[in-house]
Amino acid sequence: MPPSSTQTSCCSICLEPCRTFTWVHKLLRAFHRRIGESEAWSLVTCHHVCCHKCIGLWIEELARSRRFDQLTCPWANCQEAIELAHVRELELSATARSFVEQAHRWRLGTGVSCPQCRYINPLTETNATLLQPATKLVCTSCKTAMCTACANQWHPRQTCRESQGVRTLSATDVLFVHLAKVKWNYQPCPHCGIFTERRSGCASMTCRFCWKTWVWKSRL
Repeated sequence: MPPSSTQTSCCSICLEPCRTFTWVHKLLRAFHRRIGESEAWSLVTCHHVCCHKCIGLWIEELARSRRFDQLTCPWANCQEAIELAHVRELELSATARSFVEQAHRWRLGTGVSCPQCRYINPLTETNATLLQPATKLVCTSCKTAMCTACANQWHPRQTCRESQGVRTLSATDVLFVHLAKVKWNYQPCPHCGIFTERRSGCASMTCRFCWKTWVWKSRL
């Protein structure tokens, strides 16, 4: 008898059985019908399996929370990145597909986070030099003009440092800064200035606002 074109594995998310196929069968069935929710999805690099329904829902949830750092294989402790090519066969919303594209730019450092809506904008060849010189970039999503060097709103005739020191703090702002530094032990992101809380783990931090990485400085 010819070998079966399908095998049964367990989804790494819901732990229910899902069907895996040989690459030949995948190619043939792609021209005939839609993929079932209980059929297996996996990355070529790690081969960890989960069903199409679960991986689709999982990516949609990551898109809602904008957790670029968690767009990896859902298998425990697996850090293989999920790229747009890996999700083409999934029935994702336009928002989720855009999220996967933005995550790719964030990982490679080829995008700028909008200070207004946090959309990760692609850098073109003309403004790809992120630090020098600073250039104007209009957000694809909300049309906010921003600076490619500091990722803040565009500041003509001002340096990045000058533009960041313009805002006058209110009494509430002063109280918050005091509590954040003294009582809550928050530290500001060195890239965008947003206060960050470290709950546990290593000293490597990822800012949830600008999505740049930095090292937490111990006060001990």
